[in-house]
Amino acid sequence: MFNKDKVNLRRKSNRMYMTILGGVFLGLAFFLTSGFVFEEKVEVLSSPVNEDIKVSSTENVVINRWIYDPKTGQMEVIIDTGHLKNEYDTIDFEAFQRSDGSEVDTEVVFQYEDHYVVRLEGLSPDYTQVALDLIGTKEVPEEEEAEEEQSGRSILRTLYADYREVEEASIEERESGEYISYTTDLIIEGIRENIQTVEEDIKDLKADSEDAEERIASLREDKVYQTDEEKLQTDNDINALEVKKNETAKEIERLKMDLERFDDKIQKTEQREREQLLETTD
Repeated sequence: MFNKDKVNLRRKSNRMYMTILGGVFLGLAFFLTSGFVFEEKVEVLSSPVNEDIKVSSTENVVINRWIYDPKTGQMEVIIDTGHLKNEYDTIDFEAFQRSDGSEVDTEVVFQYEDHYVVRLEGLSPDYTQVALDLIGTKEVPEEEEAEEEQSGRSILRTLYADYREVEEASIEERESGEYISYTTDLIIEGIRENIQTVEEDIKDLKADSEDAEERIASLREDKVYQTDEEKLQTDNDINALEVKKNETAKEIERLKMDLERFDDKIQKTEQREREQLLETTD
């Protein structure tokens, strides 16, 4: 009797130790892998490419391209700053990475009219997100107070890149003429993407208009067999569809004007490229 109880106590003791060890192991495994788990829970924060990004009530900027070269650990951002140069004496850039909050080296490697090619270096291999501040500076008269002098420099907009969204590509060193052509190609590529989107919108609107026309024709046929009260309701439905058709037609015309504007922008961009290339060869 005594020996049987002793064996049971040993077995219970062993199971208890195994449970404790298992809990310790699971806890250790959780802490070792929690970095990966928490990293995936970080919300994606990435500024759109080839879309207007509002800076003020009157000005927008556009990111023509934002790429990361995993081989060199560098980033290259091409930004169209619009007409900000008309409001500020200088445009500068500062970048910070989220992984450790440190500042990243930035350099404007090329400027083409309102377009800046900005190079970011010194990124951590495990970076998650990068914030790029677009900074405008206005000169303040010397007689102004020091506090007012500082107000001449301000962050106009912060742009973001997320490792889950940023494009990976090789960053190449280019001559001035090559940068002009490279930047021009990106600008035109972005315009053509906008053209494609507008053309698809026009196609969808035309389909909606045709559907409305078919529905109107069907309703008019139905009126032959309807009572006066039913005809009144049908007429209201037809009028609503006619209004929708007219609004759709106006929207199509507006989008067609956008297409003409985009085509004109492509021609002007190509003309500026030719002029700039001629200047670089003189």
